[in-house]
Amino acid sequence: KDQPVTSVALQGRVPHAVVLLFDNTTISAALQGHIRAWVAQFLDASTRPDIYFEVAAIRSGAGVTILQPFTSDVAAVKTALEGTATSARLGSVTTGATLGALATGSSALGNSQAGGDAIIQSQAMAETLRGVADSLRPIRGRNVVLFFTGGQQFAQEAIPQVDAALEAANQADVPI
Repeated sequence: KDQPVTSVALQGRVPHAVVLLFDNTTISAALQGHIRAWVAQFLDASTRPDIYFEVAAIRSGAGVTILQPFTSDVAAVKTALEGTATSARLGSVTTGATLGALATGSSALGNSQAGGDAIIQSQAMAETLRGVADSLRPIRGRNVVLFFTGGQQFAQEAIPQVDAALEAANQADVPI
C-alpha cells in the first residue's frame, strides 16, 4: 500500500576536514603571496561551521610544520596563512624527517642507490604526502588535501614512495 510522505528528516551535514598544505621548497616567494590571497578568497567563499581547515607548510630540512590545527575559525586560518610565507625559495632537503616519515615509521631519506638531492627531495615529498593522507584516516567525514606546490618531478628511485603515497591516499579516501 502506498504511504504518503509527510516529512523528511535530514541526517545533518557530514563534517569536512581540509588541509591547506603549502610546499615552500618549490614555490617562489612572489607566487606564495598570490596563492595566499587566492586561499583567503576561497575561505570567504566556502566557509561553513562544518568545514574545518588546517594550515601546514613543508619547509626544507624541517618537514611539515602545522601552523594552524583544524578549526572552523576563518580568522585564525587567515592569520596562519601569513605563517606560510618565506622570504626566499628554500633549498633542498638534507636533514630531518618529514611528518610523513614520522607517521609511517620509515625514513624520508630512503635507501636510494643513486643518491643526490633530487632523489632525497622526491622521497621526502612522497613520504610527506603519505603521512598527511594517513593522518586524516581516523577523521570522520569528508577529507581533502589542497596541495600548493611549484611542482615536483619525482626521481625514478622514488617511484615506490610515490606509489605508496598514492595508495595511502586512496585507502584513506583522501583526494590530494
